Amino acid sequence: MSHVGGILQKFEQQYELVNHLYQTLGDRGIFFYDYTRPLAHTLCNMYLTNPICIDILIFINGPKSDQFNATRAGIYLSHSPAGTSTRNMRHYAQMVRTNRMASFDHGVEENLRCYGTYSPPEYDVSRVHSDIYVFYSDHDWVVSAEDVEQNLLPSLPSTSVKLIRYSIFTYIF
Repeated sequence: MSHVGGILQKFEQQYELVNHLYQTLGDRGIFFYDYTRPLAHTLCNMYLTNPICIDILIFINGPKSDQFNATRAGIYLSHSPAGTSTRNMRHYAQMVRTNRMASFDHGVEENLRCYGTYSPPEYDVSRVHSDIYVFYSDHDWVVSAEDVEQNLLPSLPSTSVKLIRYSIFTYIF
C-alpha cells in the first residue's frame, strides 16, 4: 500500500487527522453520493464546467485512460466517491501508513482482546482457495501495480491480468 498516488497518498501524511476524524465522529458513513449526485449532474453536463469534473476525477482516481469517456464525467463523479465510513478511511490510512495489509488497528488493549496480539495481524491471502482474477494497471492510483505485484500476487494461486495504459476508470466505470 506504499505506492498509492494522488489524494490517497496524503492519507499517510494526514493519518493523525484521519484518526482524529474517526475518534470525533465515531464509526459513521460519509461521502454518500446522495449529496454529490445532484451537483455532479448539474456541473458536469455543462460545457464550461465539465473540465473541472474531469480534473476532480483525475485528482481522486489517477490519470484517465484512452478509454475514458469525458462526456460521462457527470455519471462517473455522481458515483465517485460512492460513500464510505470513517472507520474504513482510518483503516485504509493505517494500511498506507504501515505498508501492511492488516486488520483494523484498535489499539494495543483492544487488539489483544480481538486478535490476541499487540498489533493487528496481516491478512493471509494464501488461505483463499476460490478463483481470483486480479485486474490492475500501471495508472491506477488507488491500488498501484507495484503494490499488487510485490504484496498480493506472490501470495495468490490464481490468475492476474495487467492492463497496460489503463486506469481505474477502465474497470470501475
